[in-house]
Amino acid sequence: MKNGGNFEDFYRAQQQQISYDNIDTEDESNQKTIVREYMKLQGFNDEQINRKIERYEDADMLEDEAQDALVQLKQIRAEQIRVAQEQQAAAQRNQEEQARQFMTDLNTSISKLDNIRGIAVPKEDRKALLDYITKTDADGLT
Repeated sequence: MKNGGNFEDFYRAQQQQISYDNIDTEDESNQKTIVREYMKLQGFNDEQINRKIERYEDADMLEDEAQDALVQLKQIRAEQIRVAQEQQAAAQRNQEEQARQFMTDLNTSISKLDNIRGIAVPKEDRKALLDYITKTDADGLT
């Protein structure tokens, strides 16, 4: 968030992580949900997932598979959060670099400016022009 991230994305990721930490793996419907979500991430379609869940139930392995899948889901979620944070930090650095480059280009352009539409701009007024363009007032406007 401090790097300019979107609150809704942050909240959604944190909420999902909390739900993984608090899920009851002894409940059969939760077991199926966990296995289903993990298999979807692995690229299985709904038909394949249903067949595998049936096989796990028949073999009395659903809870074990759900616990294994939950561990994997937590790792995947942690990795997704880490990647999102890295991308956001990179975007923030890029934005800051663009702002620095803009200010450098603006400063260079104004220092080289000798007239505006035929009206001479004295060297001593160039600093005032830069301030006029870049300094914000109480309303946040330049």
